[in-house]
Amino acid sequence: YYWCMYDWGNSVFSTPTISLLLPILLERLSTQNACHNLDSGCDMIGNPIDNSIKYVNFITIKITPNTYSFMILGLSVLAQAFIFISYGAYADYGNNRKKYLYTTAISGSIILMLFMIFCILDVWWLPGILVILCNTLFGLSIVFYNSYLPLIVRNQEVYLNNNNLDECKKIEERLSNEISTSGYIYGYLAGFVSTLIALAILMIYPNGDSCLL
Repeated sequence: YYWCMYDWGNSVFSTPTISLLLPILLERLSTQNACHNLDSGCDMIGNPIDNSIKYVNFITIKITPNTYSFMILGLSVLAQAFIFISYGAYADYGNNRKKYLYTTAISGSIILMLFMIFCILDVWWLPGILVILCNTLFGLSIVFYNSYLPLIVRNQEVYLNNNNLDECKKIEERLSNEISTSGYIYGYLAGFVSTLIALAILMIYPNGDSCLL
């Protein structure tokens, strides 16, 4: 039950947030910054009035607003790969899986809430940094979350009451698949529901003044 509920919770970030809302936010902030730097400005949909090329300066690199969100997500995946290699093995030692699961999940949640404060034009680049941190911590939390699966399987009554080694292996594989599939089902359901809610909000307030809307 708790395994499924955790998957229900973290899928809200993986599906509508990182796949839909944050790319829209990054593109909107970078577009606003690019238009702000143009002498002629932009029209209502963000196109330069005098057909100039709009771009933003990110770490001294000139890129278009459309490219900016993809670049940030790419950097977050690169950071995930480095962090996984460096810290993923800690899940196999002592009480690390619980400690690091709490640390990564709570830290990522707090950083995600900072978008309510820092998604303004004056610091348009800061949400990009927050996206990298959030996505990296989310990915690492999944590593420690998945490390609980073998423990959950081996504490099932049907597994503990069987002394046949070959039969235990079959039971372990079957239980692992069943529990993992249940988590995916809850996760996909949560992602689907939260995506519908996010799309409804975006459709109702397509030109809102707030950060995400």
